[in-house]
Amino acid sequence: QLGIISKTGSSRSFDKDANGYMRAEGAFMYILKRLDDAEAAGDNICAVIRGCGLNTAGAELDADVLTQGRMIVAPVGHAQQSLMETISRQVGVNPLEVDYVEAHATGTAVGDAIEGNAIGAAYGSPSRPEPLRLASTRSNVGHMEAASFTASLLKVILMMERRTFLPVSKHHKTANPKIAFEARRMKVQTACEPFPEQHNVLVGINSFGFGGANGHCLIEEYRPETSQWSAMARPVAGKVYSAPLSAKSEEALVDGARLLAGALDGLDAGGVDAHTLFGNIATRKTAHRVRAAFQATSLGSLKKELSGFVERADASQLKADEVTRVNLTVASDEDRDAAGGDAECKVKPPTVVMV
Repeated sequence: QLGIISKTGSSRSFDKDANGYMRAEGAFMYILKRLDDAEAAGDNICAVIRGCGLNTAGAELDADVLTQGRMIVAPVGHAQQSLMETISRQVGVNPLEVDYVEAHATGTAVGDAIEGNAIGAAYGSPSRPEPLRLASTRSNVGHMEAASFTASLLKVILMMERRTFLPVSKHHKTANPKIAFEARRMKVQTACEPFPEQHNVLVGINSFGFGGANGHCLIEEYRPETSQWSAMARPVAGKVYSAPLSAKSEEALVDGARLLAGALDGLDAGGVDAHTLFGNIATRKTAHRVRAAFQATSLGSLKKELSGFVERADASQLKADEVTRVNLTVASDEDRDAAGGDAECKVKPPTVVMV
């Protein structure tokens, strides 16, 4: 009844023939961490949030009350523009430095034009050194409504991982003539395009809701001046590293060894930081009940040890002491009472066997 669902079964963001969107569902999870803490921990940093914020549309510009007959889904351009300008100003970003906007752009005739011109007013300009690129995941996967921002964020992270601007879907044919693309030096991204090398790419993400709720976020590409990885240690002749593996079953343990051996193909001669890799294997994986550990002096020798372990397992020739099972026991009620009522989990220490 609202007339916002596409009759042709496709979302045509920023297209002159846009006639609505298709609904979709999704769920996403992200880990947020202060940049300094993530760098200190050596975490894999996907992107940096420069700033984000919300506002509500309220009345039309220069109007004292809501426009009579205005639908709950109708956006208000000046509120969208104000939000983008406010966030860029708060975080000290020159609007002309924004390279790409992952727009809300659901593919409705009214909404796309209002948003497109609001983006143009906030970030576009005839004096832009490069065109401002616009696209929307709504045209690719549909409108996930409450999850739509997180879908857009995933797309932006994938772009930054591949250093490539990603396009709208093939449903886009002709740009909406009601949007000032040429006057504000903007374009709809219709093909993959590599990121510029001269600077870190900056992307804006729009996400709007019923009733005039507006959200905007500025995401910057993360390219540290120095490597996130620890400095490669000078090789020490005869230094032996330990690489523990664990799983919930012996079969899963063998599969894990097989996968790790496959991942090590070609790495030993590629200048990979073995010290960091051995450290991550030892400390950054969940420890399960079924365990084995391997000694190696290099990534090449670790691959050899893993491959031998897998071959013996496939031939049912593993020795009894090559795999250790850890028994987890919970303290009895009597033990808890004796300790003053505090629950305690007692773990029987495993005997780590070096293969």
